[in-house]
Amino acid sequence: MPQVYVGRAGQDGVVPRLAAFDRVHLEAGRSRSVELHLEPRALARWDDIRAPSASRAATTRSQFATMQHAAAGHGWTPFVSMQDQYGLLAREEEREMFGLLAHLGVGSIPWSPLAGGRVARPWGQGTTARAKAAPDTDYAGRPLFVDTDEAIVDAVQKIADARGVPMAQVALAWVLRNPVVSAPIVGATKIHHLTDAVAALDLTPTADEIAALEDSCTPRLPTFF
Repeated sequence: MPQVYVGRAGQDGVVPRLAAFDRVHLEAGRSRSVELHLEPRALARWDDIRAPSASRAATTRSQFATMQHAAAGHGWTPFVSMQDQYGLLAREEEREMFGLLAHLGVGSIPWSPLAGGRVARPWGQGTTARAKAAPDTDYAGRPLFVDTDEAIVDAVQKIADARGVPMAQVALAWVLRNPVVSAPIVGATKIHHLTDAVAALDLTPTADEIAALEDSCTPRLPTFF
């Protein structure tokens, strides 16, 4: 099993963790200080990693394109994946970044595909300590959820009930249908979370189900960067 290297904001080093990503070595982290003038550090220090990944937490479309261009010009290892915030309640990456990733042949490894569990249970429910402690805004005060999210979660619940599967399977199946997505970061805390994630690979939403899931989507501010 390959190692996934996860860089942490404010640290120069990286912390090795095991993860089931075949042929992907990741230094993603959620650094909030990626800038164009960091080009040599951003790429040179990752060049000994076979397949590094960028973090979308602080990387704009133009910054990412610039870093890929720099890698090609200097003979460095380009990024092969990007860690994006993406799911039914966070679709802003579809506007520009996913088109660029598809053009460059770079895969997306979405984080928070279940929005902290919000799309994995009926709206308003949350009995675990984690659910009760979950914030409604990010550290900058930007809202994590908007009024139309309830309708999206309701659609997930209806489809899940009709199919007789957990809501998490439906939400993950929707994420996985995007050809840019390589593998979502599930954040499992229980065994059945992994079971649901694997089962989502065999669930193919119908056109009507996709329309129902996407019908209530509205623009929102990106969060956590």
